[in-house]
Formats: sequence, structure tokens, C-alpha cells
Amino acid sequence: MARNTVHCSMCSKAFFPGSLPIHVKQCAKKMALVPVPCLYCREEHEHGRMAEHVAKCKAARKAIAEQARGVSTVNAALAR
Repeated sequence: MARNTVHCSMCSKAFFPGSLPIHVKQCAKKMALVPVPCLYCREEHEHGRMAEHVAKCKAARKAIAEQARGVSTVNAALAR
């Protein structure tokens, strides 16, 4: 492609500078629909709805609680 192109930060495709803002809007919509696995339970959900899933995910709540306990334990040990 021509030398004066810029790359989309989401898909890495090259575009002319004037076309990039239009592409980014479309690419963001497309990327929001891509299924990705939850980091906690490995179930696949649309990328754009992952925050909603994590808020309800039992495995996520458990992991976050364990992490919080670990941090509070470290803080308590440091306070001594």
C-alpha cells in the first residue's frame, strides 16, 4: 500500500488518513461482536458484553474476592 497510510489500532489494517476515522467506527462495531473467552470461567461471550458477564460470573467474583483477601493479608503483614 502507499507510504502515507496509517494502521487501525484494532485490526492493524492500513488505510489512508482520511478513511481511518470511518473505518475505526465500523471496526469497533465489528470487534464488539467478536466472541472471546472469559478470563475466569472460559465461557465465550461477545467482547462488547464481557463487562456485563464478568459482573455476573461466579468464577470472577470468587477470583476477585480471593485477590482482595490476598491484598488485605499483605497489607496487614506490612502494617506490623
